[in-house]
Amino acid sequence: SDWKTCTDVNECEEQSHLCETNCINTPGSFRCESDCGDGYESVQGTCHDVDECLVNMAQCSHECTNTPGSYTCSCPPGYMMDSDEKTCIDIDECLEYADSFLCSHICQITMGSYTCLCPPDHELSNDHRTCHPKEDECQKKSCSQDCIIENGEAICTCDQGYILEDGSTCVDIDECEHGSSGCSHDCINEEGSYFCDCPIGFSLLSDRKTCIGKGCDLTVCPNGCFNESGILSCACPKGYEMIDFNCEDINECTNNPCSQICKNNNGSFDCQCNPGFYLSEDDKRTCIDIDECEQQ
Repeated sequence: SDWKTCTDVNECEEQSHLCETNCINTPGSFRCESDCGDGYESVQGTCHDVDECLVNMAQCSHECTNTPGSYTCSCPPGYMMDSDEKTCIDIDECLEYADSFLCSHICQITMGSYTCLCPPDHELSNDHRTCHPKEDECQKKSCSQDCIIENGEAICTCDQGYILEDGSTCVDIDECEHGSSGCSHDCINEEGSYFCDCPIGFSLLSDRKTCIGKGCDLTVCPNGCFNESGILSCACPKGYEMIDFNCEDINECTNNPCSQICKNNNGSFDCQCNPGFYLSEDDKRTCIDIDECEQQ
């Protein structure tokens, strides 16, 4: 006021400084305090926000949002924030919403979500939550006899006395031709079955397979008898022949009824095939070439 003495101007009080935070007056000047506080950094005397998300200081497990002087962590759908406010943990929707019946049948947890599953005989509806019964696959399949469902797949089956061909058609098994009837004398095939018959002078035992001559003494002829011109003689079971009053095995392989390998058994025989062939199911005698090229 005496117009002679110079007095310092306090720039901090007159708000003529450029500091964003604390301003400290000095004689003839001022300075900005370098400590900008948490979440800020000083750049040439000016405090700037630090983007913790950008410099990876936030340590959020999933999503990070920068805010002035700080940041926040958040979680995507299907996750929730843990107590550390940084880590997202998977929500078990199947357990969390068990009372809401998310799935009509089976609920399976996945990372961040869940999926609904159905039992084998059901399929998932368009809502991806509800299971409904599959269309009867047996109705689509033209089975000649029976049909069953196994693991969701329709399979044709046949009654006893039939064999499945081409996956859908049941064909009669000729037990008489295959030699599986067990008849001691005559065998008559029927659709799906067969029966044994006896020549004149013989009668069928209770096993419905063995014929014995009427008046035949089984203590003398344990295999039954045959009637030749009214005379009863001891008989041998099928596959055997009488030699010196003993039943001896007939070696059917002598004349080889098989197309390849014949193996004689007591009272019977088996046909076998060389490698690269398989035995026909029809006559059990013919070997058929395996087309390895078609199987690849």
